[in-house]
Amino acid sequence: MFYSKKEAEANDGSGYGWYRDGQNICYFQNSLKKKGGGFYYTLTFTVQFKHDDSEVYLAHCYPYTYSDCTELLQKLCQPESKDRIRKTIVCKTIAGNDCEMAIITNFSSRPEEIAIRRAIVITSRVHPGES
Repeated sequence: MFYSKKEAEANDGSGYGWYRDGQNICYFQNSLKKKGGGFYYTLTFTVQFKHDDSEVYLAHCYPYTYSDCTELLQKLCQPESKDRIRKTIVCKTIAGNDCEMAIITNFSSRPEEIAIRRAIVITSRVHPGES
């Protein structure tokens, strides 16, 4: 995934942002051995940039920002869905951002019933590149 500032400017802010690019993409085991056994791998590719002197960003997958996450939770946790999904702040991140958790259940049940239900925890985007 690539993002070019000049490409974004050339498209007059039409939302053109990250795009897939690259040729001769190859992922292979190299000759470097790991201490615990096995080998390391190498990723190679060729890219022809569209603009000279542009600031270009490279990502393993589409970036999903903190703002993207908070906007999604805001859309999901509307007053009309308060009996099905709610969000709460678990903690603060090192950067001082709220680390939110979405709770999905039947909130119209009695609190005692909710308290004894089994829970499933799903996490995402914990490490870069794990989308």
